Amino acid sequence: MQLNEMPYPRSEVIDRCASLGEKFIEHFEKSYIGGIDSKDLKHHCAEMQSCYDTVNRMTIKPRAKMLDIDQMINWFFLAGGSLEYMFNNNDDMQNAYNKFIKSLLMSDDVYNSMLKVFA
Repeated sequence: MQLNEMPYPRSEVIDRCASLGEKFIEHFEKSYIGGIDSKDLKHHCAEMQSCYDTVNRMTIKPRAKMLDIDQMINWFFLAGGSLEYMFNNNDDMQNAYNKFIKSLLMSDDVYNSMLKVFA
């Protein structure tokens, strides 16, 4: 069991989530484009896992409240943006990212969730 980070003000949590979300999305995009046979897949998944785990441990002041699912999606997975904007209206990548997020939220395992995208 991992300990939660100390609570941060809401605005700081949003900023940290968006920053980590941008990094997460960048690694997802590289993984998706590289495909299942990419030699860098495990590296990108490890980076995404680190970002995800950090956000999962964040808490919001004043009551050390964990992020709810809507906050995770809007602040982290979408980095405050939209799928259309992030992936330049690439429907295939948007669908893959949606599938990936759904799997990740159920398993907390980036690598296995990424493998499901390629299945």
